[in-house]
Amino acid sequence: MGFYEKNADKQQMPAHLAQIVTALVVLDACDDLDGTKITMSQNPMSYFYDYTNQEDVRYADIMAGDTFSVREYLYAMLLESSCESAEILADYFGDGNEVQFVKKMNEKAAEIGCVGTNFTNPTGLYDSYQITTARDMLKITQYALQNDTFKEIATTASYVPTSKNANHPASNSLKWTHTNTMMDETDQYYYKGAAGIKTGNLESYDPLQALHVNLINGCALAVLQSNGQWSPTALPAA
Repeated sequence: MGFYEKNADKQQMPAHLAQIVTALVVLDACDDLDGTKITMSQNPMSYFYDYTNQEDVRYADIMAGDTFSVREYLYAMLLESSCESAEILADYFGDGNEVQFVKKMNEKAAEIGCVGTNFTNPTGLYDSYQITTARDMLKITQYALQNDTFKEIATTASYVPTSKNANHPASNSLKWTHTNTMMDETDQYYYKGAAGIKTGNLESYDPLQALHVNLINGCALAVLQSNGQWSPTALPAA
């Protein structure tokens, strides 16, 4: 029970907030985030050739042949909503079977206590069977924030990967910035005390959809909005 809530159990798509659970599954599976390196062996865009609304696909400028550590892929995914990072992490830690990885996502959600959530992919891209609620996303967020590594990554404003890829034309200038503009002091939506955690939206589901899970002055806040209806839920993070 939050100290404020409205439509907390209304089901809707999580969009890129699903990547929070993708990260949790990876963090459970990987003992060496810096020493485990993964090479993007194919054109990252090939994962999404058949996806109808390309505006929903978020990229972090990762190219075929690039090698990054698991930690770096997590930064790209949690800050930029990088769909190519979500896919390569799911492929690697699902042993080449995304269905098995998604099964782990749903097992994690059930472990956390979610009752209105079902995941069908690691990216958060459109699928009518992929659903969640503000209450469940708040539970997921509170659980995730207990993991120091997740919290450090998800509340970082920007990150420069240390891995350098000689064939990447922008390797030396690559920088990933958090999509939560409330963290940006130069943005009109800046809010002092806001830190992370994840944003998302799907044009193919609802052009007015706006999803946020934020950490604001120690308070975890989950806001899911679609079709003009808001579903905010808030609780102290600790």
